[in-house]
Amino acid sequence: MSRFLLLGFIAIGVFSTEACTYLGKQYAMGEVWTASDGCNQCVCGIVGSICTKKICVDTPPVTPPPDAAPTTESAPKAASCLVVGTDGTQMTYKDGDSFPSPDGCNTCACRNGISLCTLMACIKLPECTDASTGRTYRVGESFPSADGCNTCQCYDGGISCTKQLCSTPKQNVCTDSQGVIRKDGDTFQAADGCNTCTCSNGMAACTEMACMNVGQCFDRFTLQLHDNGENFEAPDGCNKCNCRDGVITCTKNIC
Repeated sequence: MSRFLLLGFIAIGVFSTEACTYLGKQYAMGEVWTASDGCNQCVCGIVGSICTKKICVDTPPVTPPPDAAPTTESAPKAASCLVVGTDGTQMTYKDGDSFPSPDGCNTCACRNGISLCTLMACIKLPECTDASTGRTYRVGESFPSADGCNTCQCYDGGISCTKQLCSTPKQNVCTDSQGVIRKDGDTFQAADGCNTCTCSNGMAACTEMACMNVGQCFDRFTLQLHDNGENFEAPDGCNKCNCRDGVITCTKNIC
């Protein structure tokens, strides 16, 4: 597991110009070199030279026989960095990769198996959580209130909403011939027993098919069924109507 060596980036973002001395040789801040044991790595940090402490195993060189074919050995592969996040998840980065620091605001780079990170001060802005929706908003952000007409805004540690009076939209309903309230969009049987009505914007719109009820009349304005020969008041309140053989006729007086 790699270790995080914090570079000399102080909170206000000023870079240190200090250098490190190792075995009489000068190294710049952030520079990486091989330790004197030949297997560990060192880096120049704000506290001086910092080196890994791996156990080094000396392997004597192998001398090939005189008749052996020449071989080409590849250069040793740079070590990767293993980073453990605050939630316990592990991520592996290749040498040279840059990645976000677990603190969420700094940036790190993988150098020969060592994670080198900036050291900026991390400031988390306060947030607000709307209890009605569970959503989180940043300070200064506005959002609609749960009532659908007012507006809320997130302040430092709290939520403030306007308090306008919200009008409730009028519901469009119809009443069928039996006195039952029908909602907008409902379909129901007409009073004649064979046609169908639909409630639309508070008005009952009915089909006008010929029904088998011989002699009866269906008043599509009042949704009432009238018997053959029946006299009744017109919808305008002053004229008179009569049902005769399934046909409604009304007087046409000026009201």
